[in-house]
Amino acid sequence: MISQCLRLLCLLLGAVTMVGCGGGSSKSPAMSRSTVRERAIATTRVARATFALAGLGRHITRAPHTGMGRTALFLAALHHTRDAVTEGKDADTGLFFTLTTAADGSGQQNLFTDAAHTHAAGRYAWNAPQWPNGQPDTYPVLLHEDFQVTDGTFKGAVGTADSTLSDASGNNGKIHMTFTDAMGETAVCDLTIDNGMVHADDKVTLPDQTTFDEQDISQTDGSMQCTFIFPDGSKDVEIMAPDGTGTETLTDSNGTVEESGTFQDTGMETLNYQDGSSETVNVDTADTSTGNTATESSVHSRTVRPRPLTK
Repeated sequence: MISQCLRLLCLLLGAVTMVGCGGGSSKSPAMSRSTVRERAIATTRVARATFALAGLGRHITRAPHTGMGRTALFLAALHHTRDAVTEGKDADTGLFFTLTTAADGSGQQNLFTDAAHTHAAGRYAWNAPQWPNGQPDTYPVLLHEDFQVTDGTFKGAVGTADSTLSDASGNNGKIHMTFTDAMGETAVCDLTIDNGMVHADDKVTLPDQTTFDEQDISQTDGSMQCTFIFPDGSKDVEIMAPDGTGTETLTDSNGTVEESGTFQDTGMETLNYQDGSSETVNVDTADTSTGNTATESSVHSRTVRPRPLTK
């Protein structure tokens, strides 16, 4: 009787051990199609918005001396003429603008969808620069901005940016930016610009409270590598070319490719899934919670093959 009880106890312990070890397998559960889709779209969307809203955009990758973008533009306007208005087209947001700088260095950049400046699309407003000891044209100088974009590609984005320019060249400094986009995604970004080249560390929170870390590094060939790491160990890697096009590959925690895509500077991206199907979406307007977007089309074809990352 005792021996039978011991045998039964051993069997029970063995079963518990197998359950506790996942049946002897350490492989993580497969990612759902909806999760893969959501992450592929969100990562590309947030990366595009981060650089455009910071005034760096895809043009930061064109050469090692592209500088601090919009922040440098503010200071350039201040140095050339006071109480002046400069106008043009913002290469990063695709919107037209007028730039007004007051005598103390404060001012605003008003955004418009048209060259005639009849349809407002938001604005950037900044306080007077904080020069060291109150001495203008001495560095480092601090600049605080509040912004809101009400139309165009990044419609619905709102946030703040605190920029530090290390010298008069506009090629060196830091930007701490926080923004929320129209989809309810929030990003806290710390960008460092060294001789015009960018290194950024960001923390992004999706509407469902999923968070992921993003690291962006300028490459010597002029491209930008963006790496996104999720809490479950899955990872998305994007390579952005100087012209704003790029590729991205999303893998699960085991390194298995779940999706691979290519995107255009317009925000249109083709997502190629593991099962061979694909779809094309506008990442700037796609609603990942429902899968709907006004400019989305879906294609299901076994002939579609993921495009490899450019090295």
